[in-house]
Amino acid sequence: MIETLFDKIVDVYRLSDDESPDDIDTESYAAHLTGVACNIQPLDAEFRESMAGGYEKDYRMFCEDCDIAEKDRIIDGEDEYEVSGTKRMSFMGSSHLQLTITKKQ
Repeated sequence: MIETLFDKIVDVYRLSDDESPDDIDTESYAAHLTGVACNIQPLDAEFRESMAGGYEKDYRMFCEDCDIAEKDRIIDGEDEYEVSGTKRMSFMGSSHLQLTITKKQ
Protein backbone atom coordinates (compact mmCIF):
# COMPACT_ATOMS: atom_id res chain seq x y z
CA MET A 1 0.00 0.00 0.00
CA ILE A 2 2.63 2.57 1.05
CA GLU A 3 4.84 1.31 -1.79
CA THR A 4 2.69 3.25 -4.25
CA LEU A 5 4.21 6.47 -2.84
CA PHE A 6 7.80 5.39 -3.49
CA ASP A 7 9.02 7.52 -6.39
CA LYS A 8 12.82 7.10 -6.19
CA ILE A 9 15.29 4.25 -6.48
CA VAL A 10 18.45 4.60 -4.33
CA ASP A 11 21.50 2.58 -3.36
CA VAL A 12 22.70 2.07 0.21
CA TYR A 13 26.39 1.96 1.16
CA ARG A 14 27.73 0.75 4.50
CA LEU A 15 31.05 1.49 6.17
CA SER A 16 33.46 -1.23 5.08
CA ASP A 17 35.37 -3.23 7.65
CA ASP A 18 38.30 -3.78 5.27
CA GLU A 19 41.23 -2.53 7.34
CA SER A 20 44.32 -3.07 5.26
CA PRO A 21 47.47 -1.37 6.63
CA ASP A 22 47.48 1.14 3.74
CA ASP A 23 43.91 2.31 4.44
CA ILE A 24 43.92 2.32 8.24
CA ASP A 25 43.30 6.10 8.48
CA THR A 26 40.52 6.35 5.88
CA GLU A 27 36.85 5.43 5.80
CA SER A 28 35.58 3.44 2.88
CA TYR A 29 32.04 2.46 2.04
CA ALA A 30 30.91 -0.62 0.14
CA ALA A 31 27.62 -1.26 -1.66
CA HIS A 32 25.16 -2.81 0.80
CA LEU A 33 21.74 -2.62 -0.93
CA THR A 34 20.88 -1.63 -4.49
CA GLY A 35 17.61 -0.60 -6.07
CA VAL A 36 15.80 0.41 -2.87
CA ALA A 37 12.45 2.05 -3.70
CA CYS A 38 11.72 5.04 -1.46
CA ASN A 39 10.22 8.48 -0.99
CA ILE A 40 12.39 11.39 0.19
CA GLN A 41 10.90 14.60 1.64
CA PRO A 42 12.75 17.68 2.97
CA LEU A 43 12.39 18.45 6.69
CA ASP A 44 14.08 21.86 6.52
CA ALA A 45 13.36 24.71 4.14
CA GLU A 46 17.03 25.50 3.59
CA PHE A 47 20.55 24.43 4.51
CA ARG A 48 21.85 25.26 7.99
CA GLU A 49 25.41 25.68 9.21
CA SER A 50 26.80 22.55 10.86
CA MET A 51 29.12 22.35 13.85
CA ALA A 52 31.87 21.06 11.52
CA GLY A 53 31.75 24.30 9.53
CA GLY A 54 29.84 23.11 6.47
CA TYR A 55 26.17 23.23 5.56
CA GLU A 56 23.58 20.47 5.89
CA LYS A 57 19.88 19.81 5.40
CA ASP A 58 17.69 17.07 6.89
CA TYR A 59 15.26 14.92 4.95
CA ARG A 60 12.81 12.14 5.82
CA MET A 61 13.04 8.93 3.79
CA PHE A 62 10.40 6.19 3.73
CA CYS A 63 11.15 2.70 2.35
CA GLU A 64 10.31 -0.95 2.85
CA ASP A 65 11.56 -2.55 6.06
CA CYS A 66 15.14 -3.56 5.20
CA ASP A 67 18.65 -3.56 6.67
CA ILE A 68 19.52 0.17 6.79
CA ALA A 69 21.31 1.54 9.86
CA GLU A 70 22.65 4.84 11.18
CA LYS A 71 25.83 6.02 9.42
CA ASP A 72 24.87 4.23 6.17
CA ARG A 73 25.06 6.37 3.03
CA ILE A 74 22.10 6.80 0.69
CA ILE A 75 23.04 7.55 -2.93
CA ASP A 76 20.40 9.08 -5.22
CA GLY A 77 22.18 9.87 -8.47
CA GLU A 78 24.45 12.83 -7.65
CA ASP A 79 22.91 13.36 -4.19
CA GLU A 80 24.46 11.69 -1.15
CA TYR A 81 22.86 11.48 2.31
CA GLU A 82 23.98 10.04 5.63
CA VAL A 83 21.45 8.14 7.76
CA SER A 84 21.18 9.89 11.13
CA GLY A 85 18.09 8.11 12.50
CA THR A 86 15.97 5.02 11.87
CA LYS A 87 12.51 4.05 13.04
CA ARG A 88 10.38 1.03 12.15
CA MET A 89 6.77 1.98 11.54
CA SER A 90 3.55 0.22 10.61
CA PHE A 91 0.93 1.47 8.17
CA MET A 92 -2.24 -0.56 7.65
CA GLY A 93 -0.48 -3.71 8.84
CA SER A 94 2.57 -3.19 6.62
CA SER A 95 5.97 -2.53 8.17
CA HIS A 96 8.28 0.14 6.71
CA LEU A 97 11.26 2.29 7.70
CA GLN A 98 11.19 6.00 8.43
CA LEU A 99 14.73 7.37 8.20
CA THR A 100 16.16 10.77 8.98
CA ILE A 101 18.86 11.46 6.42
CA THR A 102 21.24 14.42 6.16
CA LYS A 103 22.65 15.96 3.00
CA LYS A 104 25.92 17.84 3.46
CA GLN A 105 27.05 20.61 1.17
